[in-house]
Amino acid sequence: MGKSLTIRQAAELMNVSPRLIHNVRKVMRSQRRDLIEAVERGTMTVGEALRTLDGSAEPPDRVARFKAIWRNCTPAERDAIAAWIAK
Repeated sequence: MGKSLTIRQAAELMNVSPRLIHNVRKVMRSQRRDLIEAVERGTMTVGEALRTLDGSAEPPDRVARFKAIWRNCTPAERDAIAAWIAK
């Protein structure tokens, strides 16, 4: 097995702050699939997931969640959603 990267090395490699790497690790270690998947999809930031874990924030409301999902949709997916809503 190879040597593990330190938080600082991982941050430098990914061009992000060490704090972000630390926070991502906290979210991943929580084993909360809902939060991990939301961060992976881009519907929740790492900070939002972390605040949800520590109880200092509620998960995003439905409208905010829909807006985040909508921003990540392709034009074809948006057309399909719009057609379904219009039914």
